Amino acid sequence: MMMLKQWTPEQIIRLVGTGKTAAAKRIKLAYWSGLGHDNYNLWGSLPDGRETYQVTVDLLKFQRSPRNLRPALHCTCRSHNHCEHGVALLLLGIEQPDLFSLREAPDFVQETYDQDARRARKQLDQKHNRVLPSADLQTRLLAERRARITHGIEDLSQWLQSMIQFGISDPRIRQYEYWDSRSERLIDVQAPGLASWLRQMGSIAVAGGNWMERLLKELGSLYLLIEAFQRFDSLPLGVQGDIRTAIGWHQKQDEIPDQEGIRDQWLVTGKELLDSDSWFRTQRTWLCGESTDQDALLLEFSTGDEPFKTQFMPGQSLDVELVYFDSGYPLRAFIRNSYGEPMSDHTTQGTTVNRALTMYAHAVASNLWLTAFPMILQNVIPTRYDGGWVIRDEEQVYLPISERFQNRWILMAISGDSPITVTGVWDGVEFMPLGAFVPYNRQTHPRHSIRFVDFSGARAV
Repeated sequence: MMMLKQWTPEQIIRLVGTGKTAAAKRIKLAYWSGLGHDNYNLWGSLPDGRETYQVTVDLLKFQRSPRNLRPALHCTCRSHNHCEHGVALLLLGIEQPDLFSLREAPDFVQETYDQDARRARKQLDQKHNRVLPSADLQTRLLAERRARITHGIEDLSQWLQSMIQFGISDPRIRQYEYWDSRSERLIDVQAPGLASWLRQMGSIAVAGGNWMERLLKELGSLYLLIEAFQRFDSLPLGVQGDIRTAIGWHQKQDEIPDQEGIRDQWLVTGKELLDSDSWFRTQRTWLCGESTDQDALLLEFSTGDEPFKTQFMPGQSLDVELVYFDSGYPLRAFIRNSYGEPMSDHTTQGTTVNRALTMYAHAVASNLWLTAFPMILQNVIPTRYDGGWVIRDEEQVYLPISERFQNRWILMAISGDSPITVTGVWDGVEFMPLGAFVPYNRQTHPRHSIRFVDFSGARAV
């Protein structure tokens, strides 16, 4: 059961609470019968007096939204909360997966499927049964996609020139429809990165404030990308990789030569879900090497109801070997080899705001289309300033917090006006906090020194 390999019992305890987990652990292994799985579900039967409960865990729903476990658990006991029978079955699947035999799901499992579940299973079945194209066919498909992207960028260039001729004071620019219609055309030519970029520009124009200055900066960067794409073949591999990433024409693992990987203990510093309301979704998982002090990004895509394969929890530590994709400033990587299970060790070294901005300037000089740069800021305090929210370090240097950040008061509460270490992403204008390292109270938690608060769900890890 590949979907459960990245999970540990400790993570489930944190998701459902110690009380519900204790109740689940009182259910002995000998009570279970008919344990099975079909890679999408776990199921089993559990006698309780005169009744026998039929218990199912929908692994696809669990992977897609682990913080909301209730929709993934189905039990004939009709519990209105996290059912301890479902929690017990999930823990058993994680701790002793060999007890579950692979077979077709019985009727009581299939009865739990809703329309979304059936569609997600159909998509995965089609993906798993897909026959890989031959090398010649792959080359032809790659050429066809490049031709579509080329046509789309030429069309985008004419649209951009027309916009500049009319001027950015054109009232249409401050309407979402103006950007969304162009974004949909870029989706049609398989350039999702550019499509997402245009939607972000539309958000800047609609938001107001100093939108003209910010929009002109983005339009200038877009024009530079268009010009660079016309000279694609003559550019270094690293620059080609950055252009492809900005377009959304991402490199695949089999396109990377057998270059040496980097093995380290990588700390998961945060996770982001982009375009969560659209059909095409992107997940960004940020890592930092504890020995190498290098940053890395695991980028994953999903369509429709298909769950993401990578389900590492922020605050975990991974002993893995990473290989970086081509870039002027390598960040995106993939896992070549894993060694052992994820651990919940919290050790990291942050930096000051000035030092982090210096590193960002170096990164942008190497990758002109860098849109997100990870930062770990040490000894900072969140506070209100000039009508907004900022992060202030011990050198009294401020960094504005993104207006999209919804957990400002939680961040301030866990700080308590005391310095903490905050992880997040800088886009050149705003800082988006993703997590924070907070000291434990030694009297209440004598065995632990630091906890990690994940702002994607505002939970302590």
